[in-house]
Amino acid sequence: MAKLQIEELVSGLLEAALVAQNIGERQHINSIRNYFDSEGNPRTTTVNVNGKVLNVPLYILADHSSIGLEEMSIDTEWLRRAQKVVPTSSPGKNTLSNIQNEASECNKCILASTRDNIVFGSGNPNSKLMIIGEAPGKDEDLIGEPFVGRAGKLLDEILFSMGITRDNVYITNTVKCRPPENRNPSHEEIESCSDYLNQQIKSINPTVIILLGKIAANRMLGTEQTMSDLRQKVFTHKLTKIPIIVFYHPAYLLRSPSQKKNMWDDVKFTLEFIKKNDCTIN
Repeated sequence: MAKLQIEELVSGLLEAALVAQNIGERQHINSIRNYFDSEGNPRTTTVNVNGKVLNVPLYILADHSSIGLEEMSIDTEWLRRAQKVVPTSSPGKNTLSNIQNEASECNKCILASTRDNIVFGSGNPNSKLMIIGEAPGKDEDLIGEPFVGRAGKLLDEILFSMGITRDNVYITNTVKCRPPENRNPSHEEIESCSDYLNQQIKSINPTVIILLGKIAANRMLGTEQTMSDLRQKVFTHKLTKIPIIVFYHPAYLLRSPSQKKNMWDDVKFTLEFIKKNDCTIN
């Protein structure tokens, strides 16, 4: 009996180690995606240095130790020299890296005491299309990346139908920490995260914003309208005047598959709006 218990204990520890390793690898990959595209090319941004506008790789502006460049056998000495010359953010604009660092230390609401990870956002920081969901779930909380479960797979299908992939968009949520038991975030919790979300929008400056679900729509649009009233309409972000379109949340579509036809109608409406207004999303 004791031998069997020991074998079960060892088996459990090995399984836990494999899960931890998988989570670590996913977090590492997610971090790299923020700085390199699908073909391995560095993502870039513009900064103002002594009155000159320079186009520089995003990873110069980040803590390069967090993306494992040494582990990839990339010489980082030149990065350390470059970071002494290039400011960490251009005047009047916060970088996503700085915003994320601030959010990672946030304890403005009770969600800070129950989270495993903040789920700040992922994707292309230079994207012209920004997608904003409601709140992280269990899988997202474990991995630290938005939309990684079944809802994430459906979101990938929706993006594919629009002719784009995750590498072409930036995805985040109204709140950055998982509400316990996947309950809806409270008004106070949403407000606690509102400054981070507003900074993300200003930093990315997308051409179009897509809101997923009623909670995200209510927070961003300041309305209590139903999804039926919000669909296939174009709203405007109050601070930036960026066009906003509302979609059903993928998790809702998984619970109500009969609504998927309406989702594809919403995709068609969005593509027609983008074409009509000459908006660029990829």
